[in-house]
Amino acid sequence: MKIKDLFDFTTGALDALENTDDGTIPLVYGTTENNGIVKFVSVDDDSYIFYPPLITVSYLGTAFVQTIPFTTSVVDKSNIIILNPKKKMSLKELYFYCFQINKHGKFGFNYGRRMNMARLKELEIIEFMKKYDRLMPNVNTEKIKPTIDIKMSSHIEFDKLVPIDKIFKIKNAKSKSIELYDDGQYPFVSNGFYNKGIVKYVTPYEKDKIFKGNSISLSAFCEAIVQERPFIARGNGGSGLSVLEPLFDMDIATLNAYASYINKYVAWRFSYGRMVSIERITKILVPNYIK
Repeated sequence: MKIKDLFDFTTGALDALENTDDGTIPLVYGTTENNGIVKFVSVDDDSYIFYPPLITVSYLGTAFVQTIPFTTSVVDKSNIIILNPKKKMSLKELYFYCFQINKHGKFGFNYGRRMNMARLKELEIIEFMKKYDRLMPNVNTEKIKPTIDIKMSSHIEFDKLVPIDKIFKIKNAKSKSIELYDDGQYPFVSNGFYNKGIVKYVTPYEKDKIFKGNSISLSAFCEAIVQERPFIARGNGGSGLSVLEPLFDMDIATLNAYASYINKYVAWRFSYGRMVSIERITKILVPNYIK
C-alpha cells in the first residue's frame, strides 16, 4: 500500500524562520529533535495553524506525530510536508505509520537526495493491524493523548483558537503583603493549586482590588484556577498573579474548561525564569467562545 492512499498532503504558508516573531505557536522545522519544534512564534492568520493529530515530515524524511496545534512553512529547511489522515486514526495508528516513514527516511534520504511530496506519496508502507505492533517500539499514547472533554461546555470551539484577550479581560493583581491583613471573609489567592491557591481569608483595605467571582486566577507560573467567590490576589513582589475576567456570561463548566486548557497546553511554557506577565498572556491562544 502507498502512503498516499491513507493521507492527504499539504504544506504550511508561514514565512522564513528569520522573519518570524516570538509567540506561543510551536514552529515545526527541519530538525531531528524536540518533535521537530525549534521555537515558538506568532502568526497573523489562524489559517497558518494546523490542528492535531497529524504527521509532519521534513525534507530529510524525519517524521513526527503532532499532538498540539502548530505552524510551519515550505521555506528553506522548514520545508515540512503535513499528512492529514483521510479517515479518523488513533494515535497508535499514526505512530505506526510515522515509524515506517522514519525507517525509510533514515536510509533513503539525505542532503543530496531530499524528501519531497512526490517521493513521499509513492512510499510503500504496511497498513496498520494489531498483529504488526511488534514492528515498532511501544508508544504509550495514553500519556500524550489530549484529555480535555469537549463535552464540558457547549460554548467552546476547541478546533478554533483565538487570542485570549478576545475571551477574557486580563488584569494584574494588586495587594499588600499577606502579613498586613486581618482575618476576614475574602479569600486571599496566591501561587499554587493547593486549596485553590487560597492561603488565608482576609479583610481588604480600601484601595485593594477585589476581583469578581466566576473568574480565573492565573499564577506567576500559569496555574489557572476558577475562583467562584470575590477574592483578593497576590500582587506584591515579582511573582504576583493575574486575573482573567470573562468578557461573556460564562457558566462554571465553561470556565473550568478554559482553566483546564491553559493548564494542559499553555502552563508548560512558563517557569521561574519565564514568569507570567500581561504582555506574555496576551500572546496566548485559547479555544473560541460561542455565545
